Amino acid sequence: MNIVIVVTHLLGAGHLRRALNLAEALLAEAEQNDRVSLISGGLPVGQFASRKTEVWQLPPVKSDGTNFRTLLQPDNRIADSDYMEQRRLSLCKRLNELNADIVITELYPFGRRILREEFISMLNQVTGQAKPTVVLASVRDILAAPSKASRVNEVEEVLEKYYSAVLVHADPSMVELSSSWPTTEAIEAKLLYTGFVAQQPMGSASHRLQANLEASTNNKLEILVSVGSGSVGTHVFETSIQAARQRKDLTWRLLVGGSEAAAEIVRLQQLLESDNVIIEKTRTDYLSLLSTCSCSISMCGYNTAIDLLETGSPGVLIPFDDGGETEQRQRADYLGKLPGFKVVSAGDLNTQSLLLAVEELEAIKDHARPRYQMDGATTSVKLAKKVYREHTRFDATQ
Repeated sequence: MNIVIVVTHLLGAGHLRRALNLAEALLAEAEQNDRVSLISGGLPVGQFASRKTEVWQLPPVKSDGTNFRTLLQPDNRIADSDYMEQRRLSLCKRLNELNADIVITELYPFGRRILREEFISMLNQVTGQAKPTVVLASVRDILAAPSKASRVNEVEEVLEKYYSAVLVHADPSMVELSSSWPTTEAIEAKLLYTGFVAQQPMGSASHRLQANLEASTNNKLEILVSVGSGSVGTHVFETSIQAARQRKDLTWRLLVGGSEAAAEIVRLQQLLESDNVIIEKTRTDYLSLLSTCSCSISMCGYNTAIDLLETGSPGVLIPFDDGGETEQRQRADYLGKLPGFKVVSAGDLNTQSLLLAVEELEAIKDHARPRYQMDGATTSVKLAKKVYREHTRFDATQ
């Protein structure tokens, strides 16, 4: 069986990471002749290069900051019609070569409408071939709400024409897709909840507690500050550096990601006035650091939230809200009701509000949280293959 995941991340790298987590779960469950491939249309992300998944790179695009209606090439030139046509042809050519049995599109058709032409071209190709091909959508827990009612109808029509099911990577006991997207009866009929798609953490909760005890003994409790692999979050880093001047009993470790990480590290180092701050590139042992830190400071993207839930680490959440973005705010709202989380809005973030949130988390002795479905990747594999078997069985009876 050949399985292909198609994903384009435009601002951060969260979509790519979730797609890679899913691809690696598919690889883990693969039979002898199975092949799992991922086609990426966003900028290459170096820290993911060591993953086992076979990745095919399209001519990459990125958004113009939070303006998702304008696509740029890596050198910041506009991605014009010729460039986008090159992408479309590359995508269709690669899919034809891979001869997929299952195609999974990350976010589309609920998002990435600006890439609609290439997605529709791809969908017409894979569903028009002689052998049966199952098409699935893959979406996170919270989506950007549609800008107008016609978008809901458009999504419903695309799902009805091309898709067998929608894999929703959430635990419905915490959040349902309808909390952010107005699902119709037809859309609801295609939803399959998988649980959250998490990486396997390096370090159990008991490991984290033991490490924190040892750190406390050495008076070197560590605060871990990270903002993902995108180009946003500089205010979080700068405020953390300021806070570190007042809490010299803590070690503050800043992990910087993204394509401009080296330059950003140099800039941040020039702001240092205390020796209790470590600034370095995002590390492959991030989950291990997270599981052993005294407290995490981060934004509230999907993968960050799942990492915090999985490791049980206390976290200060600063949801990204530039450009009217509401996804992270919604996620922070439901996480903020759980033990061990403090939410500070981006507009309220300053040295004192950050230190107060850290101190409030330090005062909480029990961060135990409810257990949610965290095996979303494995469950997605089972559901995808189940849908494929049902689809091909149905086709055989026609």
